[in-house]
Amino acid sequence: MRRWQYITRVLKEKYKIKYSKIIRRAKLRARLGLHAKGLRLKDKDYLDIPYFLFLDEKDWKDFEAIVAGMDDATIRKAMSKVITIAAKYCSAPLAERVRALLKQERPGGISPYFQPGIREYLEGMSRCAPPVKHRREFEKRLVFDLHEPLARKEDILFIPYWGPGDEVLPAAALQFIEREMDADDRNIHVLCDHRLHGLFSRSFQKIHFISSRRKRYASFSDYTRFRNLPAFDLHTILCNDSYPAAMRIRNWTSIYMAPLHHLDAMQDWQGGGFLQPEPELVRTFHQGMNTSALKVGICWRSTLLTHKRLGYWHIDDLHEILGTQGVQFYIYQHGMSSHERDVAHRYGCVELEGLDLFNDFEGLAASMANLDLFIGPSTFNTWLAAAVGCPTIMLDSAMLRSPPFRGSRCFWNKAIRILAVESDCRKEPVLHALAQELANRATGAK
Repeated sequence: MRRWQYITRVLKEKYKIKYSKIIRRAKLRARLGLHAKGLRLKDKDYLDIPYFLFLDEKDWKDFEAIVAGMDDATIRKAMSKVITIAAKYCSAPLAERVRALLKQERPGGISPYFQPGIREYLEGMSRCAPPVKHRREFEKRLVFDLHEPLARKEDILFIPYWGPGDEVLPAAALQFIEREMDADDRNIHVLCDHRLHGLFSRSFQKIHFISSRRKRYASFSDYTRFRNLPAFDLHTILCNDSYPAAMRIRNWTSIYMAPLHHLDAMQDWQGGGFLQPEPELVRTFHQGMNTSALKVGICWRSTLLTHKRLGYWHIDDLHEILGTQGVQFYIYQHGMSSHERDVAHRYGCVELEGLDLFNDFEGLAASMANLDLFIGPSTFNTWLAAAVGCPTIMLDSAMLRSPPFRGSRCFWNKAIRILAVESDCRKEPVLHALAQELANRATGAK
């Protein structure tokens, strides 16, 4: 029996799937994002994949009709399963789509169910460890409770995934881990993006950081950087150089386990800077940013734009802010289009000369330390600004709203003040209030 026929049979027999067309192996790989050559996915890894991972657009219409007829209890059960499956198989787009569908207004209301607390959020994030979750050689290394390994002072490796912003946010909890370490302890290791290595090592000197030239998305042109890895999809956390160092460590866990382990301390922490920029670089940028105006850094979207991220702000939303008198804006938007650059220059916004916004995180941190304020959406630059101690305002996006970003202060760093868009999605009142605040700050700065 051919492999794809075997997988199809298991799906049909175990889950009673009534699917009109055969799910071929190529389709399975495409739905799971397994496009790179060299992936090692065993048949057993397919056995627990639920039916809705394979829904196409036509199927979604039928699925929506089914959901419309569900009662409250069934909705809760379905949502719980989706969250669990999304964490297990790292299918964020699927989770978001089903979550949005099940969030629709229903008789009796189930909104409390869709407002999980911080603990539930962190537990879900800490158990999502792509792509090591289903690799036999790594699965035995994963730990989901730090109390025993820390008590025995065993070596622990915190592993990151997704983008560099997802390293900066939970890194705030490393300060609490470091406080519990003795002067000669060397058992805490953190795998980090190579661009953050210097900044992290300077800020947490008791912790050992392993630099990894990992890539969130990689292609065959990057093959040589990852050729020594046992599977190509490990490029999201490891590279040739970091792999041997990581393999010497017995216990692996998600970087999100750090804030979960110190949840009480994180909730009591009032926020502020916890990363230390390079002092000489700070002085260098201070000389180039010497102005009597209010110095405000700004960005309006992430570098990565997909159909899921269309809720980010656009520079055309910001005319009232950019026109504020007495404010000097510094642009921290990577990958600007010609239109965005034209609008920014029209308002006299400054691009810091020679600063690589994509690769020079040391320069980013040092320049941000000289700002009076940073304004941006939920993205890396905004989180980094707050982490170096710059007063930060986050322009809320309902699309990206999750438990840590609910309310007026951010769980990750309470120094981040959140300006929320109202439920009718009108941005004008938020922007008008922000423009007024900037004008008042500018007047006080003179």
